[in-house]
Amino acid sequence: MSPTAPTPTETPLQALARELTSHYVERSKRSTAIRDATKASIKKRDRLADRDVHALEAVALDVWHGRDFARRNRSRAWSWVPFYDGELDPTPDTPDTTAARLRRTYTLSGDEQKDHAAMVADPIGQFAVTAAVLAARINAYPVWRHDFFDEHSVRIDLANEVSVFTDRARRLRHTQKVLGPQPTGDLRHDTKVVDTYISKATAIDRGIGALMERLEALDSYCDVVASIQRRKNKYDYLARLNGIDDLELLVDDDLDRRESERVRDAGSLSDALAVVYLDTRAPLTKTLAGTD
Repeated sequence: MSPTAPTPTETPLQALARELTSHYVERSKRSTAIRDATKASIKKRDRLADRDVHALEAVALDVWHGRDFARRNRSRAWSWVPFYDGELDPTPDTPDTTAARLRRTYTLSGDEQKDHAAMVADPIGQFAVTAAVLAARINAYPVWRHDFFDEHSVRIDLANEVSVFTDRARRLRHTQKVLGPQPTGDLRHDTKVVDTYISKATAIDRGIGALMERLEALDSYCDVVASIQRRKNKYDYLARLNGIDDLELLVDDDLDRRESERVRDAGSLSDALAVVYLDTRAPLTKTLAGTD
């Protein structure tokens, strides 16, 4: 991607600023739209409280801030201690405990909530947050446990994807900070300085663009998993319905109708017999009354 040529009234640095701002606004809108749509797809009863995040979101938060997610407390009994040094639970992680760690949710401390909010607001950090939200959504689909993804070698290591994605975003953010603001004063008129700055800024922007493409690829993958889940739901529903014996239903229906007719006939007969019975009892009742 080459920098946009400046207009007749612009300097190269002004043209660069315009282009980078345009890219930032566009990418930010796309990232926010993906994140909002993903969260909206979660049923209300399954949504977390504001202080809680899914494990993969905690992974992104930890990588972004240079923390080790593996040190995050896996014991709910000690959940009030966000991180531990191994003394609380010296048992090493196993594949099962690691999987369990990634399935649970974590309550963020006050400082962590601030860190998370700052990450969402960061021009590059926001992409890592969105990637983590997508990964958590994928992980939450029941069909994600299905062997299908392994049998066809199409399963993504979600924890690794979030970790690598966030680390890449973090390094880009660091490089962007090293680049700093545009040159000022005399440096702003130095051709070599300006050309070097534009070259570096453009390279960073390309990296951010590639990160955005990776995010959209993960979004597409999430759509595929969601589609598979819908088909699985339909299959299971029809399988349950097809388990119903139509012939048995017809037989039971016929028996119920016949029984209904029998009961109605019995009711009508009872009514008729009652009239006859009571009429024959009437003279006897009068005779007994006269005797008294």
